[in-house]
Amino acid sequence: MQNATQNVNLRLPGYLLAYLEQYQKQHGLTRTEVIIKAIQTLREQELIEGYKALSSEYRRKPDPLAQKPSRDGLEPSSEEDW
Repeated sequence: MQNATQNVNLRLPGYLLAYLEQYQKQHGLTRTEVIIKAIQTLREQELIEGYKALSSEYRRKPDPLAQKPSRDGLEPSSEEDW
């Protein structure tokens, strides 16, 4: 069951709850939808940071295998050759 849900009890500081409710009203969402959106955004930011770190590492130390041309015996072609 991928989409099974669970109830969660949250305690939030007043200013965060006020923001959540304001955001909820402005965007026509439920509290659950706002919290899901926030968690998804955090997850996306984490992925972005991970990709940035990989890119930075690759620039400092490129993969030598990725730099060499393929030795699979195939010649480059264009759509016109098909």
